[in-house]
Amino acid sequence: MPNNSNFTRGNAYLESVELLTLESAPPQFTLALKGSLPTPCNQLRVEVAPPDSEHKIIVEVYSVTSPNMICVQVMEPFEENFALGSFAPGKYTLWVNGTMIAEFET
Repeated sequence: MPNNSNFTRGNAYLESVELLTLESAPPQFTLALKGSLPTPCNQLRVEVAPPDSEHKIIVEVYSVTSPNMICVQVMEPFEENFALGSFAPGKYTLWVNGTMIAEFET
């Protein structure tokens, strides 16, 4: 992952978030994200924490931009599939930016 220390953190405006299950053994999971970034200069970032003791998978979706960059102030749409990988057998909840998106079992 690129170093974010020279960037300013900003929003990513999510229109839809979907958990996709790939037909594989063990099952692989992908997060389908659709939304907009504040400007074309913003770069999408997705951070996934390992499941916690309650089997919550916490995902943060946001953007970063260089504070010195001059950029046109217009929303930039994006569609991104982000691989989550596989998880140990169990029942999980997936949370994106503080909202529960899905419950699933592996």
